Amino acid sequence: INFFAALNSSDGSLIPAFNPNPNNVTNSIVVSADDNTVYAAGNFTSIGGAARNAVAALNATNGSAVAGFNANILTNTASTLALSPDGTALYVGGSFITVNSGGTVSRDRAASFNATTGALLGFDPNLDSTVTHVAVSGTNVFVSGAFEFSGAGTIYNRLVAVNPDGTLVTGFNPNIPNTVAALAVSPDGSTLYVGGAFTTVNGGTWQAHLVALNTTTGLPTAFNAGINSNVGALTMSPAGIQRAAV
Repeated sequence: INFFAALNSSDGSLIPAFNPNPNNVTNSIVVSADDNTVYAAGNFTSIGGAARNAVAALNATNGSAVAGFNANILTNTASTLALSPDGTALYVGGSFITVNSGGTVSRDRAASFNATTGALLGFDPNLDSTVTHVAVSGTNVFVSGAFEFSGAGTIYNRLVAVNPDGTLVTGFNPNIPNTVAALAVSPDGSTLYVGGAFTTVNGGTWQAHLVALNTTTGLPTAFNAGINSNVGALTMSPAGIQRAAV
């Protein structure tokens, strides 16, 4: 078993039937709502018994590559994945700058693909540095990374909200001055939890390492966890209970 395995959730034992065997690191995975497909992003060029560059769709039972899906990211790494709420679009972030979907197409650090066919979609925020995380809530696609995004004469640091067509959601600007390492959206879609190395947001509001933002305005909510070290991972339970790794 290389780089990617499936484990039994009750006892941690290996599920040997699932063996996609990528030839390099897998950085992110996401599972379709029907549990039939596992999407993987990473540094690989081969996975599931097929040539796949950086992104693949896999059969959830045996790990074989889904024949009809080939996003084919040509340059560098795919670091993060997220599915749209309806499961039709797969959002991908990383350090890549081109994809090959019926011809080489520029996509700077973020792109979206049809989740069934792998066809490139119109999402193209055109970011100037590596994307580390993507999260989706309704029609908003939240993208974090090392970038400094300029839109309508305003600077957007480390975290932006983007429409599915790639245009900027200008009303959302939490202005985070340091690394964003994790994103998680509440089940009702109203709150975006953000973890990282920052100590302030929104131009100076003290909110160390973990902040909850209104997904419409980007403003901090009353949530204050009082964390004194960097947050590296976040997840939400279906009931809306947040868990953080520091």
